[in-house]
Amino acid sequence: MSEGQSHVGLLMAGGRGTRMGGAVEKPLVELGGKRLVEHVLDRLAAVRRLRGVVCVTSRFAPRTTEFLKRMGHEVIVAPGEGYLEDLKFALSALGPGLYSTFSADVPFLVPEVVDGLLARHLGGDLSGRDYVVVVVREELVRSVGTSLRSATRYAVSGSPLFPTGVRLIRYEGGSVDAALTSPHFVTVEEPGFAVNVNTQEDLRIAEAILRSSRRDYLGPETRAAE
Repeated sequence: MSEGQSHVGLLMAGGRGTRMGGAVEKPLVELGGKRLVEHVLDRLAAVRRLRGVVCVTSRFAPRTTEFLKRMGHEVIVAPGEGYLEDLKFALSALGPGLYSTFSADVPFLVPEVVDGLLARHLGGDLSGRDYVVVVVREELVRSVGTSLRSATRYAVSGSPLFPTGVRLIRYEGGSVDAALTSPHFVTVEEPGFAVNVNTQEDLRIAEAILRSSRRDYLGPETRAAE
């Protein structure tokens, strides 16, 4: 492990894309001439504290599996029983360690923010937490307008919070179910984490964001060029 690197990234990319119409597996849906999963991988490549990324697909996403393997990525094919069950499958296959998860349908995550979260989990205020779920507030989701507001939600102190797909996990072996209980919630305020592409309308919103070149959604390559 290089100095400063900590977690293995798990890119959850097993979606069938039924809410998108089902013609294309969701990770392979194109956004701005590039597949959703490529957008996320490009951003993860700019996260300095990741020491590698393992792609977790499912038996329902064979074309995604083929595409990622062709790109040279390590792939675990999970049963496709849902996000959490596929995550448990991947952890069981990989064994103890520090992990961070990312969804292949959240194309505008911010690498600098992810780096900060990993640093906090490795040796900061989150270092004692085995399971951290990164969320956004309802107001931020409403301001973006994507269908994340209809997805899984948590109620913390009476306020609805929505998962971003980013989770931080310290798995020490043994029961995977036990490792993923009692989540600790951390809120991020960057709007890119609230853009979850589940439907055609979500895709239109994401395309509009790309065309607008809004700084708060820009990727690392664009920022570096400024």
